[in-house]
Amino acid sequence: MAENVEDVEKKEPTLSHLQELLHRLKIILISIVIVSVFVMLIPSSFFPFFDETDLNLTQNAAFSDNNYSGYLYNTFTSSLLKKIEKDILPEGVSLIAGSWTSLVEVYFLLSITIAIVLCFPLIIYEIYEFLKPALYRKERKFFIKFFISSIGLFISGIVIAYYAILPITFKILMFFVGMLGVLPLISIDNFVFIVMARLLGTGLVFVSPVFLFFLIKAKILNPDTIASRRKYIYAGLLIVIMVLTPDPTLASDIILFVPLVVLFEIALYLGKRWAN
Repeated sequence: MAENVEDVEKKEPTLSHLQELLHRLKIILISIVIVSVFVMLIPSSFFPFFDETDLNLTQNAAFSDNNYSGYLYNTFTSSLLKKIEKDILPEGVSLIAGSWTSLVEVYFLLSITIAIVLCFPLIIYEIYEFLKPALYRKERKFFIKFFISSIGLFISGIVIAYYAILPITFKILMFFVGMLGVLPLISIDNFVFIVMARLLGTGLVFVSPVFLFFLIKAKILNPDTIASRRKYIYAGLLIVIMVLTPDPTLASDIILFVPLVVLFEIALYLGKRWAN
């Protein structure tokens, strides 16, 4: 009888934790869905950073106004795609639609990706709320620092990928286009996949040094052991970069790898210095 009561007591906390986790995941999922629908439908004219005149002159045949200006308005998602095309694609390159359904898939994929980026602070916060009951007061203070630094590095990674890595990537690809003498056409779904994977992948990889610092701070990892195995860690990081950010050119991977090594060394130094 005592064993049965003990089993029930063990199951109740486990069930409670599972329910709490599902509750947090539900909040995250609902938030992403709401923001996705919002960016799908909200007119981009509500946002001053979109230059509608320039966006209407882009080469993107899939989402340009052209003959449909009297029937459709520019949404946040469509205008963002036009801006990405204008900022990143080299001159003379055009996007093409592989199929009618690919346009719908691209529109939904881009909207969901935008929502994930915008909801990233909420995702971090919900993770914190789930772990909060198991944290001491001092650990909660560390998590607040983790929250702020994670968001900052995530945004920094996206900015670096957008303004440095992606333009260089497509310029290098244009070199192969000219060398092989083919038409500079790229399917819109392939273009969006490369861009979104690069942006999200770079943002997430930039957050990894923060995890290293707090793992050292919590004495889960030994800084001396990490320092002695640098070459293996760097090799693993390079592989992760190549997997998370698909790119046929090694040059852009190296551009991402260098600042990541700098961040890694800073995190290792600070963790080793401030570890109690």
